[in-house]
Amino acid sequence: MKRIVIILAVTIAAGGAGALALYHRIVHGNDAKNACERNLVWITGSKRIAAEEQGLKSGAMIDEQELHKYIIGDFPKCPAGGTYTIGPIGTDPTCSVAGHALPK
Repeated sequence: MKRIVIILAVTIAAGGAGALALYHRIVHGNDAKNACERNLVWITGSKRIAAEEQGLKSGAMIDEQELHKYIIGDFPKCPAGGTYTIGPIGTDPTCSVAGHALPK
């Protein structure tokens, strides 16, 4: 009987740990994705302002350093550790993390 109680306790503990990990991944994974999407929107807006102010045409290259003056604070970073590619004027910025993209 004692052995069954121990096995049951270990099984419940393992199941609880698995459920906690899944919960954390779902809740915080979505938070990171949403934050990344907001960052991509912010970068897109900064590119548009820079293009207007500097008279840049579609296809013109712009880098993080040039965009920095249009962004308050530090340049955004993907909370999931992804890398942003700014891309030329007229294209959307991207994130290297699968599923992180500008909302449609």
